Amino acid sequence: MTTKTIKTYSQWSDSRQDLSDFLQIGDLVDEEIVDFCLNVLPPKTWNNSVIQIGEAVDFVEGKQTYSTLKNTPEGWTWAGTCHRGQTENKVNELAWRF
Repeated sequence: MTTKTIKTYSQWSDSRQDLSDFLQIGDLVDEEIVDFCLNVLPPKTWNNSVIQIGEAVDFVEGKQTYSTLKNTPEGWTWAGTCHRGQTENKVNELAWRF
């Protein structure tokens, strides 16, 4: 059984990248990244399965998209930029970064 590596807040901070550049879809993240996503702005969505940062990143298919984490059996993972309450990535290249 293969164990996924968890991407950490410390690694992200050291990388000096935007979060959306540092993480790839499906990356496991540590609690500090989860806390950052919850606290950087009031979350747009926050429940047992989805956390979305409160500021829209883009507008796709007539709806705003948000930086998104989803809860999986392995832990919280980066889902990309998704519509409110959803976990399907909608944006490949972001013009706007936080």
